[in-house]
Amino acid sequence: MNMIKNSAIITTSSIKTGLGIYAWRVYNMHLLEHLRYYEIDPHNTDYDSKYVVQRKYKILNRWFFNKKLSYYFGSVYKKDIEKYHLAHLGDQSIFYLSKYNNNSIGTVQDLFGIEEKNKYYNWNLKNLQYIEKLKAVVVPTDSIKKKVLAMYSHINIVRIHYWTENDFMLRDKIESRKKLGLDLNKIILLNVSIDIPRKNIDILPQIMNNLDENYILVRIGNTNRIINNFKRKPQIKVVSNVPKELYPLYFNASDFLLFPSLDEGFGFPIIEAIKSGLPVIASNREYAKEVLQGKGILADPLNYNEWVEAINKNIGNLSAISKNALSLYDYYSEGRAKKEYEQLYHSLGY
Repeated sequence: MNMIKNSAIITTSSIKTGLGIYAWRVYNMHLLEHLRYYEIDPHNTDYDSKYVVQRKYKILNRWFFNKKLSYYFGSVYKKDIEKYHLAHLGDQSIFYLSKYNNNSIGTVQDLFGIEEKNKYYNWNLKNLQYIEKLKAVVVPTDSIKKKVLAMYSHINIVRIHYWTENDFMLRDKIESRKKLGLDLNKIILLNVSIDIPRKNIDILPQIMNNLDENYILVRIGNTNRIINNFKRKPQIKVVSNVPKELYPLYFNASDFLLFPSLDEGFGFPIIEAIKSGLPVIASNREYAKEVLQGKGILADPLNYNEWVEAINKNIGNLSAISKNALSLYDYYSEGRAKKEYEQLYHSLGY
């Protein structure tokens, strides 16, 4: 399939976020002609400037006000979006932009903005209602698809699992540890996430406090809130501001990925681990079951003893678990996803 002329994937999220990464990866499949970042933070320089739609009014220094102005009057982004023959809206928080382009499709990443009923609940619900104007809707998991269809039963919805770049691959564990300055002799457990309630990072010190001194937890993400809950501080190594080129090495240097999240739209670290041959222990929730496809270990996210038991039980079987995970390498690569997006765009007449 050739690139669709006069088309764009549109986002308002930093490339350092899951939403931003998603938009970047869709663009890099070379099916859509443009990536447009409708800037909500003047200090965000993650995207190349040629992809950025600058604010028209510099006094609008609060992104939420800027979005509301565009929602009601179209004065900020309307002129840009109405010119596209196909506009792919990267997440549901900007579905209102379909008002200005009848050739829009969108991706629903998750429904947390509605389910958690935070301060943006009304805004999120108002935007999601525009889902019925879209020519098609993409979701990352069957569980999200089921939730969306329960709310809007007559929409054209397609599930396409996420994928990663081939930066995530099998590498030598010892060499990876040397490059990262990690202990060569310890058993390393990896956790990657932000600190919000559904990520369930409070279980991490409970797990580590019940493992012996041979174990180290490498935690990528803010850990300040829970750091004092670890009884033995040498057992926790907190890493922040990881360079993009080094990030995949942490998956190669580790022995298990611990992913205790209570709920996810998908869970990028799980497939990053799968493609690195890193055994995964994840919550026994629907999102993890779907993504792991039977190639990982599941534990109750509310019972730290199950995690300790799973680690101790499987530490001697890492090679077999790794081989099992790598059987999904091609599935979570761009080639499979690109074919599914080609089929979607083709079904819409592009």
